[in-house]
Amino acid sequence: MEGNILTATEAAAFLRISKNSLYAYAKSKDEALRIPGVKIGKKWRFHKQALEQWVIKGTKI
Repeated sequence: MEGNILTATEAAAFLRISKNSLYAYAKSKDEALRIPGVKIGKKWRFHKQALEQWVIKGTKI
């Protein structure tokens, strides 16, 4: 599973967006825009496969 869980910096680089945009989409109240992730304490973590599925789903950012 190593390499499947991404930090916010890694997830932003993977999606080629800024970290600020990543946080905004992760916190979005609009479920269609929300990037799948989980906040653990003060840190966000993202599953790489979930991000891939989010992109494949066709969400426009």
